[in-house]
Amino acid sequence: MSAESTPLERARAAHLLAVEAQATVQSAEGAISEASLKRERKEQERVSLREGFERDAAVSIANGAEPAARNPKKAARLALLDEEAPSHAAAIQILEARLPAVREAAAATRPAFTVAMLDVVEDIQGDAVETIQAKLVELAPLLARLVAADQVRLATIGDRFAVPPGRVPPFSGLTIARKFLASLPDRLKSAELSESALLNAAHEISSVTIAAIKAA
Repeated sequence: MSAESTPLERARAAHLLAVEAQATVQSAEGAISEASLKRERKEQERVSLREGFERDAAVSIANGAEPAARNPKKAARLALLDEEAPSHAAAIQILEARLPAVREAAAATRPAFTVAMLDVVEDIQGDAVETIQAKLVELAPLLARLVAADQVRLATIGDRFAVPPGRVPPFSGLTIARKFLASLPDRLKSAELSESALLNAAHEISSVTIAAIKAA
């Protein structure tokens, strides 16, 4: 496929290869199962014929007679099954020996499909990432105000204080900011939304308020 193809076209082609490879694995596994079932059925028939001959012979001997001649068709069938048994076992071994290579070939198609799908995901996201990133940057001043409120509180009444009746304890703006920043994927992060940038912006806000309070 040419480099001019779209992410969706590349993903479709990679998916087709992965599906075909997986179908090959399933076919190989099915061949083993089928060969095993065939061998099991023939082995059961083989055992049944042999036990039948042994049972007939035992009855004849118990009755004081020589074992009767075996049924020619059944005897020929047992001889054929005895002759084929090693070949059936060998065939299964050959099929099982081939399976790892088939599975490895199928697994080799997954990375290309993954890359193609990541390209599709990025294509869908498109300029939404840049747009959202710009919107998030607009939150930086608001987050800085939350952090500044922490700084003002710590510089005046401290971290531990008695909450007056009817008042709600203030939340930690820095904790909110840190959790928010930690939730952002790398592609949505920016210099304006770094913790250090927020702390610096918050300090510019809080220092003015603290200085005004302690001016006296």
